[in-house]
Amino acid sequence: MNLRDDNHWVLLGITDPDVARPYAQGLEAAGHHVRIVASAPDARKALNADHFDVVVLETDMGDRRAGLELGHEILREHARPEVIVMANFPSVANAVAVAKAGAFDYLSAPVSVSQLVHVVDDAGRLARTRQAARHDFGQSDSLSSEFLTSSAPAVQDLAAMVRMVASHADACALVIGESGSGTDLVARIVHAHSANPAAPFVVENLLDADAAQLEARLFGTAHEAVLGGETADSGVGAFAQARGGTLVLRGVGDMPFDLQPKLLSVLETRVFRPVGGRVDVPFRGRVIALTDREVGWLADGRSFLQPLFFRLASVMMRVPPLRERSQDLPRLAHAILAEIAADAGRPGLRLSAPAVDCLARHAWPGNLRELRNVLTRVALLCETSLVDEATLANIMENELSRPTDGATRRPSGRRPKAMTMPSPRISDAIVAALDGESRAERVRIEEALAAAEGHRERAAASLGMSRTTLWTRMRLLGLDVDRFHKRRAGNE
Repeated sequence: MNLRDDNHWVLLGITDPDVARPYAQGLEAAGHHVRIVASAPDARKALNADHFDVVVLETDMGDRRAGLELGHEILREHARPEVIVMANFPSVANAVAVAKAGAFDYLSAPVSVSQLVHVVDDAGRLARTRQAARHDFGQSDSLSSEFLTSSAPAVQDLAAMVRMVASHADACALVIGESGSGTDLVARIVHAHSANPAAPFVVENLLDADAAQLEARLFGTAHEAVLGGETADSGVGAFAQARGGTLVLRGVGDMPFDLQPKLLSVLETRVFRPVGGRVDVPFRGRVIALTDREVGWLADGRSFLQPLFFRLASVMMRVPPLRERSQDLPRLAHAILAEIAADAGRPGLRLSAPAVDCLARHAWPGNLRELRNVLTRVALLCETSLVDEATLANIMENELSRPTDGATRRPSGRRPKAMTMPSPRISDAIVAALDGESRAERVRIEEALAAAEGHRERAAASLGMSRTTLWTRMRLLGLDVDRFHKRRAGNE
């Protein structure tokens, strides 16, 4: 099939041909390609034989719940179309169930032709976004694809930034996200989809490290030396190991302050000097810094070197917590369980619809890490191939009542990490400290946003930059993104 952004392939599952025909004519008049099926078995055959961007199903389809059950079946698939359910007999319980399963919309019949065309247009655009993500981020890795595919604007912005950083071998980026939200996964996806994924991928943990030992681990030593009981040889520092590839600095917000100027120097000059050495060593590679600290905390200059923050944050990627993308929970849970089950030798293990509902009722303060821990225990303890709600609830009750692993706690002497991150903001003190050029840029962006009535795409076009670049610059310059978003919403 010829795939175009504005013309979508639609499977219309409606039993009565007199009802289906006007919908099909309206959709075709809007430029879409439509196939009509009258039963759930016919719909399954069509889906197995061909590609569709959108599937519209009435709940009955010849049987009281055939369409509804088929919708749930489709939603469990990874590379699936968007699903729209038209309810002959609307039910709040069914509406909630299909929404949690990941359906695009639940419509109460009768639905006007114009309304269906509008909903299909929007669903088709999201379907193409998902297809692009699967193409860009690899269909072989379900979790990577699902992680960066969402109707949530924050995830769409993140996916665009990942593409950009992956395309630049010398990029420097800061990834901000709550603990367990997937910052490490973002770094791995960037490297995996770079021009040379076979290049070195080195992760260095900066949390709770002794400054002298960490300096040797980062930059290596010019001669064999014993540091803290460990031997560090010439040329084995993280920067040397990562040349030509990607270096990930985990916990950069907790890096010893004395080492921060040295890291800044490497990022600016692209050379490093091993401990005890006299000769600078060139570094060519991508540097991705990860932190669960808030932007304001990093930028205030008290515990983190301000120039280093601005250097890292020239490209800033925010990973939204799971509660901000709750519509993605079913897909992420299925993808994570599929990965875990394959490793455990149980490829047929899957979640029932009630089990997914059980997951959706939990707040997941530990984000993806907490979800993965629960699903790992599911793979170990569930004796059947279909995980039911009762089994999952029992596992969750036992798993989530456990005390936090001490390895993840910070020493009590340190400032507690920020566990809640709405939209990253820079403190007023930093705004006041901006230099003249930055202040002028801030004014230009404010004026462009005001002229565009808060519409970021139009403002970005007038400024000659992308929407994601504008998003990053707004945060770096202390502009309140939510304020402009609300202004736009108030004008619509």
